[in-house]
Amino acid sequence: MAATLRDVADKARVSISTVSRVLNNKATTIPISEETRQRVLQAAQTVGYKPNMAARQLARQQSFDLICVIVPYTSPPVLIHPFYMSVVQGIAQTCQQHGYAVTLYFADTHTSDTQTITRDYGRILDIPANGVILTTTYLDEQYVPRLLADNIPFVHIGRLSDESLAPTCFVDVDNVLGARLATTHLLQKGHQHIATITGNLSMPAGLDRLRGYQETMEQAGLSVSSAWVAPGLFDSESGYMGMQHLLAQTPQPTAVFAASDSMAFGAMQAIMEAGLTVPTDIAVVGFDDLPQAAHTTPPLTTIQQPTSLLGETAAALLLDRVTAVPTAAHITLQPHLIIREST
Repeated sequence: MAATLRDVADKARVSISTVSRVLNNKATTIPISEETRQRVLQAAQTVGYKPNMAARQLARQQSFDLICVIVPYTSPPVLIHPFYMSVVQGIAQTCQQHGYAVTLYFADTHTSDTQTITRDYGRILDIPANGVILTTTYLDEQYVPRLLADNIPFVHIGRLSDESLAPTCFVDVDNVLGARLATTHLLQKGHQHIATITGNLSMPAGLDRLRGYQETMEQAGLSVSSAWVAPGLFDSESGYMGMQHLLAQTPQPTAVFAASDSMAFGAMQAIMEAGLTVPTDIAVVGFDDLPQAAHTTPPLTTIQQPTSLLGETAAALLLDRVTAVPTAAHITLQPHLIIREST
């Protein structure tokens, strides 16, 4: 079996990134000592590493700067989802304006297998990119510590779940405020029996949107029954199942805040199948303002997050880090309430 970059890195006791830079003679803002360079070259010779000459030639002849955008590999394909389509479009637009090309890497975000994660990360390092943008917090535990250790410029879209990684650079929407806006709107419409279908609570966005709902209810002097907090995963199926759970409660809620538009779509389907109507029997608010939200029956009231601006801002931050000394930056964008007929 042919030797790999990992074999060389293990032998030289350095990172895969360092091996890649030494073997490709790649310029870097982080200097590599001559002793380390010689150790890598010796290790490569010892393990019998033979580089892919075609790939190395392409890297040397590359006449453009490149940004790698890591997106989650999902089924159905993630780029069908309007959120990722809009984010990637914003990234590409900003990068192209500054002379950078963009490549996508689809990563397995749900595996805990170290070998798979290491394989994916090694492939990412083989891409001759100037920096990396991570598009989901599913990726933070897998890649952020490695990128930090390898001194690779990167920006994260979404607040990180691990507070110890706070010195990193990320852009996010104010999810707590968005949930507050949604819940306050329902209170102002006269509702008191307000339930929620949460997002994935292993992600900061899910936790923040639940917190915004809970705090707003408590400040209004209303208790939050655990029976009115239905778990979801940001997708329409979990929204449908969450709404079925809420419909089985006594009393039924008169309004629901779904932590994503996709879950709101599923919730509205469950309400309709139960012989009830939106908003006469149950009002529904979503979060995202996906293009479909304006075309549901009835059109969905929702919290608009600036998805394209998320991508544009992340790209601008990364280009700053690529061309200058990296500094930590946390940018929070503001959501807006879009009122339609579902409330």
